[in-house]
Amino acid sequence: MDTTASGTDQPPAVVQRAPRTLGRIRSERAPRLRRSPRFYLTYLDEPQASGDLSVPAGSCLVLRSIGGDDPRLVEVRLPDDSIVGIARLRRGSSVGVASPESLAALVSLGTVFVDWTSPDGVRRASWLRVPPIPARYRTLAG
Repeated sequence: MDTTASGTDQPPAVVQRAPRTLGRIRSERAPRLRRSPRFYLTYLDEPQASGDLSVPAGSCLVLRSIGGDDPRLVEVRLPDDSIVGIARLRRGSSVGVASPESLAALVSLGTVFVDWTSPDGVRRASWLRVPPIPARYRTLAG
């Protein structure tokens, strides 16, 4: 095998490769979910009055599931370092996040973090933007 460049007696110079730079380091790899759960924050038409265990009385902002696989062990971290959670958030179900009195702090923060476990057992985290306070709650949020 001829290692010389065409028309010369010398082998080509060894090409030095630049060291690889890692733009992003992920310490944990998690496979993409087949049917990723979808959930969002929304306001109820009026503060909850029933005795639903997942949505306590007085709640007006809820985390609602709208599809995909059911996330398990759902926990919402609030600005006052409290955690609201539910064992399983089924499609169409809700979990109460805030009452009219605690809305101002939540809206001023702007986002909430949701920790949840996927059906394959991997612990995941998402952040959701808090929607603006609707007119029907502005007087109560004061």
